[in-house]
Amino acid sequence: MEKTSGIISPSVGSHSTLSGGTRTSVKTARPWQVPMYTPANRSDCPLCSREQIDEYYPTAGWKTFQNSNTPWPYHRLLTPTECWPIGKLWSLGGERTVLVGMLQLAIDEVLRTRQKQLYPIWIFTHVGYGAGQNFPHHHWHITSPADKPKPLIVPDSAVKLWDDNKRFGTYMCGVRAGQALIVPKKRLRFSDYVASKLAEESSRLVEIFNKKFDNPDYCLFFGLHGPEEWFVRYTPILNNWGGSEFMALDTDTPFVLPWPHEATRDFLLKP
Repeated sequence: MEKTSGIISPSVGSHSTLSGGTRTSVKTARPWQVPMYTPANRSDCPLCSREQIDEYYPTAGWKTFQNSNTPWPYHRLLTPTECWPIGKLWSLGGERTVLVGMLQLAIDEVLRTRQKQLYPIWIFTHVGYGAGQNFPHHHWHITSPADKPKPLIVPDSAVKLWDDNKRFGTYMCGVRAGQALIVPKKRLRFSDYVASKLAEESSRLVEIFNKKFDNPDYCLFFGLHGPEEWFVRYTPILNNWGGSEFMALDTDTPFVLPWPHEATRDFLLKP
């Protein structure tokens, strides 16, 4: 086989990535990103206008209910009671305290509906059509994995984004450009306090990507697999996948990045 001009690096799980060569510059243009608009009338939004299955109101402005269209063994939704403006949607509430409160509401909902059994649980949201958001009303999925998740291990090749948090490390790492992981720096038992600090750090990550990449579509994912096994995965949609990426899913060949993770880090931190 011909020698590649890029660099093959191990990624999360059994995956690897190929990056570099003649593709080293960050691209911010996304002409394929479709704008999202808040419905003009409350009656046009199904989450505003229709009563849902098993609705519960944990606090003013929020509700939870059973997802009626799902393959998951456990699947509830946590949503604001009203549609948010687009700017508020992309920033997950506009202030870091909103995400802190949301994560606690989601955790409380799991404990309320699963006989106080928290683990394992996934809590995630899609922002933008390109990331999987099907309609504009902001909503969080609360699901239990269909099978036991494998441990998530950060490879040595992961690129450290910043190192000024004493609890968490934030790394550029994954098979998509701009993917980031937040993990504990050392053994740290999950708690309500840890959850609040983790939500603050996640908001910080969302903020810098929104600023530097002009509000990309993204998925923010809290994976709580056990009291000492948890992480945050942030996935912005900065490029489209092509044939080599689709084939990598089947053949375990490298996923090709449009630019290296180091380039994303440098772009984010550049004044």
